This record gives sequence, structure tokens and C-alpha cells, in this order.
Amino acid sequence: MFHSKEVKQQLQQAETLGRQVETYEAMLQTAASDVAEAQMDVDQLQMSAAKMDRSLTKVVGYAKDTRNDQQVMEDGIQECVEVLRQDSLQVGQILEKSAKHTDFLHQQETALTDLMEQSKHYTGLAKSVSEGSNKETSEIKRLMEQMSGLEKFTGTISALALQAAIDAGRLGDEGADFIRSAEQIRSLAEVFGGQLSDTLEQAENLQKEITEMSGQIHQFISLLKDNNRALSKMATDVSRYNAGQTDTESPEASMAGLIETLQEYQGRVTDDISRQECILEEMEKIGTCYMEQEESTTHLEQTVAHMKQTFADAGGSEIQK
Repeated sequence: MFHSKEVKQQLQQAETLGRQVETYEAMLQTAASDVAEAQMDVDQLQMSAAKMDRSLTKVVGYAKDTRNDQQVMEDGIQECVEVLRQDSLQVGQILEKSAKHTDFLHQQETALTDLMEQSKHYTGLAKSVSEGSNKETSEIKRLMEQMSGLEKFTGTISALALQAAIDAGRLGDEGADFIRSAEQIRSLAEVFGGQLSDTLEQAENLQKEITEMSGQIHQFISLLKDNNRALSKMATDVSRYNAGQTDTESPEASMAGLIETLQEYQGRVTDDISRQECILEEMEKIGTCYMEQEESTTHLEQTVAHMKQTFADAGGSEIQK
């Protein structure tokens, strides 16, 4: 019994060993196949290396044969490089100048836009002054109508006072006080009549000045409009030039166009400076005239109000307002 069990174990071990041998044989076959493939790869690499060696030999031979030609070519390339380096320096300087002038034109485009806005602002101010001048004219007309009414009224008061004095003279001593009062009223009416005449003359002169200033304002507005159109054209030309610059344009053509634009721009700037000086002078004149006329109108209003109050305090009645 003991021997049969031991035999059985030995048989099992033999079977296991047989299977391991089969596995090892399969692995050896695979390894042999891999070695064969590797040998084929090595053979191909050797063939490729041989071809490469032959090619390199040809290249080396060709390089040796063309060494002199290459030297000549290298010398020519070196000369070209030097020429191109010098040309690049000149082109770089041209492009640098062109870039500076282009930046200048961009700045001028912005400045022209600002000038246009200022000119439009001046136009608005001039229109406001014109409207204010029209209001002053209406106010002076109203004051003149009031003063004309007061002048007529003082004339009526003076005539009534004179007639009252004549009638009171017929009463003898009883009408003496009334005569004195009537004479005072008549004298006061004559004084106010003279003052009203002077004030009316001042108002008429002021009205003439305002009319003249209105004409100057209209001329000034026309000048501002011309200035706006000129500035707009300058800004459009500069903007068109800036927008027309391309990277493909040659430096010579770019500089030629830039010089032409700058020359034209210089002439327009000179004209524009004269216009701006004229505009500032006109603005100063109009502003001064407007302030003087406004003060004169205020003085007239105060004078008329004072005359009304004084006449009322002195005993006048039913003053027309």
C-alpha cells in the first residue's frame, strides 16, 4: 500500500515535469523565431548601412570635387550679406523716420479732431451770444416803449399842471398853495422829460450797437463754419493717408507720399493758425461788446425803474407800467 502511493506521486511528478518540458520547448521555438527575425533585421540594417556608406562616399567625393565652387559661392554670399546689411540699415532709418512721421500724423489727426470740437463749441457759444443779443434787442424795445409812454405821460402831466396853475390863479390867494404844487409837478415833469429824452437816445444808440454786433456775430458764425469745413477736410485727408499705409508699400513710396502729405498739411496748418487767431480776436471783441451792452441794458432798466419810483414818490399818479 505504501509503495503504490509513492509510485503514484512519482507518476504525477513525471507528468508535471513533462508539461514543463513542453513549455520550455515552446519557449525555445519562440526564441528561435525571434532570433531569426532579429537576424533578418540585422541583415537589413547591414544592407542599409552599406548603401548609406556608399552614398556618403559619393557625397564626400562630390563635396571634394565642388569645394572650390562652394568657396566662391560662400564669398559671393558674404558680399551679398554685407550689402544687405548696409541696405537694411538705410531702410531701417527710413522706416524709423516714416514711423515717427506717421505717429506725428496720428497725433495731428487727434489734434484736428479736438480743434473741430473746440470750433463747434465756439459756434455754439456764438449762437448763444446771438440769441442773447436778440433778447437784449427785445428788452431794449420794451424799455423804449415804456420810456415813450412815460415821456408822453410826463408831457400830459406838465400840461395838466400848467392848466391847473392857470385855473388856480383865478382863485387869488386861496389858490397860491395849489399853484406852487402844480408848478413843482410841472418842473419835475420837465426834468423827467429831459432825462427820458436822453435815456431814449442812449437806448437807440445801444440798439444800433446791438444790431451791428448781430451782423458781426453772423459773420463770425460764417467764419467758424468755414473753419469747421477746413478742419474736417484736413482731418479726413490725414485719416485717409494713415489708413492707406500698408506693410507692402516700399519705403521710398511711403516717404514720397508722406513728404507730399506733410507739405500740403503744413500749408493748411499755416492757414488754420491765421483762422484760429482771427476767431479768438472776434470772440474777444464780441464778448467785450456783449458784456458792455448787457451792462448798458441793465443800466437802462435801473434808470427807468428809478425814474418811475421817483416820479411816483413826488406825487405823480396813474403811472403807466
